[in-house]
Amino acid sequence: MPEHLLGHQNNEGNTAEEIFLEIHSELVTNDIEWLMKTSDSCTIVAALIATAAFATSVSVPGGTKSRREPVLEAEPMFEAFSISSL
Repeated sequence: MPEHLLGHQNNEGNTAEEIFLEIHSELVTNDIEWLMKTSDSCTIVAALIATAAFATSVSVPGGTKSRREPVLEAEPMFEAFSISSL
């Protein structure tokens, strides 16, 4: 909207900004509710991802021997996995 028209009023004495805010006030309320629900959902998803990432980073593929040594310790792919998981 051109700047020189911002101060103009209609027959009821309302400016364009006042009319816009009155008409769209319900949208603001709906948007706040939507944002809160989305934020909650994203927090839950992030917590699940963090839990899965932690569980996979502390578990050793193939299990461990009796002295807590990895079963796949001599395998080259296990070495690659160990280095990349850091």
